[in-house]
Amino acid sequence: MLDAFVDDLTAPGGAAAPVPAGLPGAKCLAKDTTSGEENYCYVVNGRYMGEAGGLDKKDVDQQISAQYLILEHADQNAESPPLASRRRRGFGECQPARHKLPRRPRG
Repeated sequence: MLDAFVDDLTAPGGAAAPVPAGLPGAKCLAKDTTSGEENYCYVVNGRYMGEAGGLDKKDVDQQISAQYLILEHADQNAESPPLASRRRRGFGECQPARHKLPRRPRG
């Protein structure tokens, strides 16, 4: 899966970028855009993948490093509930708002 993300970004002009120290298997890319150089990093830890992106390489490195630490402590054996039960609890579909916004005075 990681390779698919990397391939998707390198195809339209992205290039490999330095990876933060201490992140085994992480991949980073840089891509020139009209907004500046966009940076992307991906890391896999067990069955989970983290992704970070932005214009500031240092910020992206910090984000992906933090995600790696979070994934390091994630329960690798957790099971996600079946899709039907997620829908019953409101995941995956829009729910109406349960509160009313105050009306603006006219005039």
